Amino acid sequence: MAQVHTNFNQNAWFQEKETEIGTHTAWHGLITGMFCEGILRDRTPYTYLLRQGEIPHHYYLSFVREDGTFHHQPFVVEWKSEGWFYRNFNHHYSSTLEGLIPKIIHCEASQCIPLTKAECASPFFTNYSS
Repeated sequence: MAQVHTNFNQNAWFQEKETEIGTHTAWHGLITGMFCEGILRDRTPYTYLLRQGEIPHHYYLSFVREDGTFHHQPFVVEWKSEGWFYRNFNHHYSSTLEGLIPKIIHCEASQCIPLTKAECASPFFTNYSS
C-alpha cells in the first residue's frame, strides 16, 4: 500500500513539474529547431524559449549565445532520492525550472530573457500554435 502512495506522490510531482514547463512565459510548445532559430534571430544574447522535445517528457531550452549563435539544449524532469529535478544532459540539476535555465545558458539569472509567443507575431509564421 505504501508503494501506491509513493507512486501517487511521484506522479503528482511529475505533473506539477510538467505544468510548470507548459505554463512558463517562454513556452512555445511543439516547434522545430529551424523555426525556433527563425524567431530567435537578431535577439539579444541569453534570450531563450522552451519547447517540446521529439518524444514525450523531453524538452529543449533554445537560446541565443553571447556570440549570437543558437543552442538547443535538451532537458528532462527526473526523480532522484531528494525529489524531482530538472536535468539537462550535462548534469546541471535544479529543483526549479528557473534555477536550471541560467545553468544551461551559462549566465546570471538576471541576464536570462524569456521570449514569449506574443513577441513572435509574424505574417511568415501563420501556422504558429501550440
